[in-house]
Amino acid sequence: MELRQAVAADAPAIRELTREAYAKWVPVIGREPKPMAADYAAAVRQHRFDLLYVDGKLAALIETIAEADHLLVENVAVSPAFQGRGLGRKLMAHAEQIARSSGFGEIRLYTNKLFAGNVQLYSRLGYRLDREEELNGGIAVHMSKPVTNPAKASERTLAGKCYCGAVHYAVADAFAYALNCHCSNCRRTTGSAFKPFAGIARDRLRIIQGKENVLIFGDENAGNMHCKACGSLLYSVVRDGAFVHVTMGTLVDAPAIRPTAHIFVGSKARWFTITDDLPQYQGHVEAARPAGD
Repeated sequence: MELRQAVAADAPAIRELTREAYAKWVPVIGREPKPMAADYAAAVRQHRFDLLYVDGKLAALIETIAEADHLLVENVAVSPAFQGRGLGRKLMAHAEQIARSSGFGEIRLYTNKLFAGNVQLYSRLGYRLDREEELNGGIAVHMSKPVTNPAKASERTLAGKCYCGAVHYAVADAFAYALNCHCSNCRRTTGSAFKPFAGIARDRLRIIQGKENVLIFGDENAGNMHCKACGSLLYSVVRDGAFVHVTMGTLVDAPAIRPTAHIFVGSKARWFTITDDLPQYQGHVEAARPAGD
């Protein structure tokens, strides 16, 4: 794959790909969506376009606009021949990196409410619904997502607590990774189909209330930390005590990170079906290829 910024000469190719990508929505809304009729010769001069090539062919693109206080995703399009490969997700992640490097704390987008698949994807990527408005004879859905500059992540602290409130903790919003674990141990300790968790250095988390109510299952350097009153699993200590895996369901505040993959799907609950398009791994991410590869 190759990712590069567009130049003026790319305008015709941008227009062609965009029209191909949005053509499927014409029967849905009864007209051509706005991106199909845009003036891309002008847009390339005024906005940023990042083009993604696969095997030398233009496969996808994303158009962004630097506003006063946020980065706006104006258009993301994937060629029909390359859809279903996660290219749209890759470009959205790239846009978030652009926002961070540009000093923005938020990224925004809007889409037609009838583009239900797009709305669901953006929700899975961590975008929240801000408002709806009538636009061009339809309903536009406006969504946004906070983005954290890694250099400033330690300036924000997240609160977390157990079910009964006996134990409270604080953790830096600087998680290194986040995953959904389907292993039998995580399923049994949480009583759910899988455990969403986020990893961070152990010294970035501290118990701020109810330390005497923490029950250690295992030992301090390789165990699960529960509330002894209600049983909530707050976090697990891993990597010989160097890291903790925070159970994301116990966070009171929303973290900047979102889970990026499903792991240990080889031992997934038989009654549960994974319906999102996150990568799936039979074991650990580092030790396995995606399921089905």
